[in-house]
Amino acid sequence: MTLPTPTVVTPAAGATPLPGGAAGIACSYISTSPTVVVIIALASGLPSGYLATEEQKQVASLQANNININFTPISGVGDEAASYQYTANAVTVEGVLAGQGGNFVGVFTEGTSASLSQIESLVKQLL
Repeated sequence: MTLPTPTVVTPAAGATPLPGGAAGIACSYISTSPTVVVIIALASGLPSGYLATEEQKQVASLQANNININFTPISGVGDEAASYQYTANAVTVEGVLAGQGGNFVGVFTEGTSASLSQIESLVKQLL
């Protein structure tokens, strides 16, 4: 798959800022016809438990819009990791989130043919 040059993702209105002392960046890769979206987020300096807290916020946010999401724990990827998948507006969104020693990697995909195991492999490399 070939995607265009990444662009830095600016936080959405109302997005939760990273905790004090943490730093991060997210880049999006978007192509059209067909629509493919890949967002890769990296952060460091995060407190333990950050991933679980963010998962809970994501579940609550999507459920408020009648979208069900479930996180499935993954072993062997960092200190903690989970995959997720949901469908919204007939589009399947999936990804993997992982944390290790204060570092975080998240890969969000829409419209790709990548499997969750392929996304997990990318997260391992980035972590």
